[in-house]
Formats: sequence, C-alpha cells, structure tokens
Amino acid sequence: MELSDIIELHYIAPMVNLPSIFTKGILCHKLVSKIEHTSIALKDVQEKRANKIVPGGKPLHEYVNLYINARNPMMYRRSDRVNEICVLSISKEVLNLEGVIIADRNATSDCIFAPSPSGLIYVDGSVIKSVSWNDPDIIEKYRKRLIMCAEVLIPNSLSANFINKIYVVNEAIKNNLENVLTNININKVIEVKPLLFFR
Repeated sequence: MELSDIIELHYIAPMVNLPSIFTKGILCHKLVSKIEHTSIALKDVQEKRANKIVPGGKPLHEYVNLYINARNPMMYRRSDRVNEICVLSISKEVLNLEGVIIADRNATSDCIFAPSPSGLIYVDGSVIKSVSWNDPDIIEKYRKRLIMCAEVLIPNSLSANFINKIYVVNEAIKNNLENVLTNININKVIEVKPLLFFR
C-alpha cells in the first residue's frame, strides 16, 4: 500500500465510551484500564497482546491500535454486538505523527513492524481492500485473515480531534446516537454503513 491508498483509518469502540473518548481522546490499553470504560476486547487476544513488545518500541498495550479496515476478523467476532459498537473514522494525518508504527498484519502475529508512513509498503493492499478473507486454500485464508487486521499503532493516546465521523450499523442506532451526542455537545457526522458490520 501507499499513503495515497488510505482514505481513513478505523477504531472500533463501544458507543457508551464515546463521551469519554471525546473528552480524553482514544487511550491505549494501559491508560484506559485506569478509568471506567466498557470493553469489547477479546480476552484471548488481549493475553497475547500483553506479552508483545514492538521491536525498538514499547509494549503493544501502550499503543492505540487503529485498523486500516474495520471489516475484519475482530469485527466479525463481535458481530453479535453491532448494536452496541461503532467505528470511528480517523484522519489519515495520524500516519505522520511521531512514533507511529505500521504492523503489516495482526500485531500479535509474526508481523512486520515498520515506521509510519513508509511501513505501508509492507501491507498487502489487495487483501485489505477486499470484503472477505475467504480462500479455498486454508493456509492462504489464514494469511489473509491476519492481513485484514493490519494495524496502525499510535503511542499512548490519540486526540479526539482526529475523529472525522462515526459509522453505525443502522438508522435506529444513528438516530439514538445523534441524540446522545447532541446532549453532550458533540457535533460529528454519523453515517450508516452496515457492510462494515457484516450486515
């Protein structure tokens, strides 16, 4: 991939956390564990992430993890909770922030870690842009599954100023969320994008 291939980045979040996110920003696992929040993290995945250190960098839990495409295995495993979660559209400008790292696939796997934005060259854009990781070859399917979870790792936290809009699964959720955000004086475009949520 090249920087020009990126339109936006994605962050999957429980909607109940939005007031906190718009106040404090998006926090890494280590920082968010110190405040009250709702988690959609998968326990088995978090156990792996807890023991991973980015070469030349910090422990994985000290990075905010953004996805290049939120329609990925993480979202699929949480597709039973699509009425509770949203996807935040994050400005691609974060790719130029200091200390940002690209993982060419799921960061807990045997991936390539490289500085952003030059590290995008290691990401297989043809897989990332597809709507499925299915493949008749089971090994190839596994490889694509990992690539669909390519990550952009932001040290410590990310300001809410980088959030451009919010994607939700249906109109009813959009209407409810618009009311919630109006009540806390947050003005963000909310867009219905069911395909992102496997609907």
